[in-house]
Amino acid sequence: MDARYREQNVPYATDTVVPMSSARASLRAWRMGPTSKAPCEVPFGPVILSNLRPARRADVSEDLEIHESPAEPAAVIHLTIPRAEMKAAFPRAIHEILDTLETQGMAPAGPPYARHFRFDPDTFDFELGFPTEGSVEPSGRVEAGELPAARVVRTIHRGAYDGLPAAWEAFHKQVQAGGFPVGEEFRERYVVGPESGPDPEQWRTELSWVLS
Repeated sequence: MDARYREQNVPYATDTVVPMSSARASLRAWRMGPTSKAPCEVPFGPVILSNLRPARRADVSEDLEIHESPAEPAAVIHLTIPRAEMKAAFPRAIHEILDTLETQGMAPAGPPYARHFRFDPDTFDFELGFPTEGSVEPSGRVEAGELPAARVVRTIHRGAYDGLPAAWEAFHKQVQAGGFPVGEEFRERYVVGPESGPDPEQWRTELSWVLS
């Protein structure tokens, strides 16, 4: 793990083993997050190629890290949706995965992630998933999947999700300036989010881009 993050007590999710008791607590916390009756905080990182101006200034690490990300079994839902549907579709998918895990006597083995297959300002094509310790039985839209092993360049965004567009824009510029050979796939892992508390300044999102 990069010493800077160790000092800041912001571990990378892929470097951290989450105890099952903590995972169950996280499951309960996520259920207390976005609902149909309350405003939801939804990540909007992929809009960086659009003309929208982000609501918040970027807050990312100045340095990037190359990391060998291991393969992880997961419960996933694949979504291909217009950007306008993201705010409603994201929390529904989160709860659908959590419902499936709970029904099968399972709990997340770590924080959720979004694995995006391409940059597109109008359409989101991605898998939303929770890591699992075993294989989930397919149910409805939920499938047994995997976050594949990959060599990635990554950084950390600190703050609310409405800062993600600016964070991705800054990350993109750093990647270009560094000459990193990246492909189309990029990932977000919501290491610390609304389930942890209402203060967005405490939230942490890992941004990673798969190297080609």
